[in-house]
Amino acid sequence: MFTSARVLTALLFVTGSSLLSSASSLPSEWRKALVSIEVLAPPQLQTPGASRYQAVGTGFFVTPDTSSPFREVMVTAAHVFQGVCEAGTTLVYLRVEESPSVPDSQVQRYELTICDRVVAGNNVIFRPRWLQHPTADLAAILPQSSPAVHFPDVRPFPVDFIAKAEDWKKWGVGEGEDVLALMFYPNAAPDRPSSPIVRQGVIAEAEEHADTLLLSLTVFPGNSGAPVVLRPSAIHFSADKGAEIGLVNPPLLLGVVIEYVPYYEPAVSPQTKHLRVMFEENSGLTRIVRSERISDLLRQIAANLPSRN
Repeated sequence: MFTSARVLTALLFVTGSSLLSSASSLPSEWRKALVSIEVLAPPQLQTPGASRYQAVGTGFFVTPDTSSPFREVMVTAAHVFQGVCEAGTTLVYLRVEESPSVPDSQVQRYELTICDRVVAGNNVIFRPRWLQHPTADLAAILPQSSPAVHFPDVRPFPVDFIAKAEDWKKWGVGEGEDVLALMFYPNAAPDRPSSPIVRQGVIAEAEEHADTLLLSLTVFPGNSGAPVVLRPSAIHFSADKGAEIGLVNPPLLLGVVIEYVPYYEPAVSPQTKHLRVMFEENSGLTRIVRSERISDLLRQIAANLPSRN
């Protein structure tokens, strides 16, 4: 037993070190699928020398097609779009990793109308152009732009990259599995846009809800909508056998970041014993929508996609 434990420990170290050493060699297509969703910052929040744009979320492109030509659908957390429209704005600006620069060295951003303003009686309402999942905080939209606008090279995730129910079962995906979150670094510098980064996390609770699971992963504003990928590993965990060495699983899209889980700390008056204030902190836990809901949404939107002719 002692020898087996030492062998397992050594394999864990060697396998982990090997995978970490290849972190700088992540497929370039992954970064080309990622997009920063931004809005014009309110005037009071704009400062000299800083960007006029504020990141409100992250999105990624995926295709429902298994053969060329591939149609591109953008997926993000539904509350990202909802928040923009509820604030009275109908536009967001998309920024990809390698946005070409114009002569004045300003980064290119691409307008996307996500909702329409409609007057109904004495009220102004916003009709979404995106499709929302019926139960999950998930939205998909088909980006459309003027033919005169040259959108940069985007590489959507293939449909078979999305983990299916049988993939979860085959690889025993559960608590303890390592994941990689692809997102933009929040407020890296006030005078330049951030680039995509990779954060490593661990599945903390796989059966939280039919639509969601929890990760031990810290996220910040602007990270909602980021894709989460299962990290390739030969080490898998099961409730009855513990850690096992087996086949290396492929990278699979496991879900989409929707929110951090807050930690609440009450401040109670020592004199009255009454609650005076409640402090809220980032607990380091993150909730994501499961990959099966992404597949659900793709099936819904496929009927509305233009022909591939």
